[in-house]
Amino acid sequence: RPPPTDFSTEAHAGCLSFEMSSARQRLIVNCGVPFSGSGLRRLARTTAAHSTVTLNDTSQCRFLTRSWIGEWLGEAIISGPSRVKSERGFEGGSTVLSMGHNGYVSRYAIVHERRLALSEAGDVLEGSDSFMTPSGNPLTRSGKDAFAIRFHIHPNVSVTQQGRGVTLEMTDGETWEFSTDGPSVEIEESILMSNTRGNRKASQIVIHGRAQHNPVVGWQMQRTTVGGRRRALPTPDRARAPARG
Repeated sequence: RPPPTDFSTEAHAGCLSFEMSSARQRLIVNCGVPFSGSGLRRLARTTAAHSTVTLNDTSQCRFLTRSWIGEWLGEAIISGPSRVKSERGFEGGSTVLSMGHNGYVSRYAIVHERRLALSEAGDVLEGSDSFMTPSGNPLTRSGKDAFAIRFHIHPNVSVTQQGRGVTLEMTDGETWEFSTDGPSVEIEESILMSNTRGNRKASQIVIHGRAQHNPVVGWQMQRTTVGGRRRALPTPDRARAPARG
């Protein structure tokens, strides 16, 4: 949840976002924090600057901006997720995180839940993002239910789209394959902001859709080569539940 208002002037609206690395190489990131510039700082705090879900191009939190109060007190968060679920377990050889938040309930009556499952070997990450009513029922009305599932990619990673999938290649030749059972992916521009290394152009993988039509979107990231060497891919069943060892 966002911190109390008095302490939230630098807080971000990135609930359920994640970052991912392989050894010392960063793969999935959030957009970071710029060295200066109020406009970029405001952008960096939005939900769209994080590797999570946005609904209707809005942030999970409301910021105190464009007012004399905001200029006096700072751009504090005045509302956001009040209930955040986070549970960790171990299933079928994978570490599993089950999460959810209600940051969009007051505006759109939609709860976002996310499940991440990382194989014991660290070479398969399976995720799903789901959308439901506050009572846990399927959405029945269309309208303000447009979602964007974003995965911001580190600038050192080469991104190549191949049909419904995406190949991510690191500087040492290691590659990962991104795939989804939901709507087609798109590659869009992104930025990685830093107060030490400056701002760098980057890319992001985005899945656009409507929550009523796609109540659950599954996606997967799987390492396919290590150090430039192609590795054998597990069967689909083993990819969902990798065996020990």
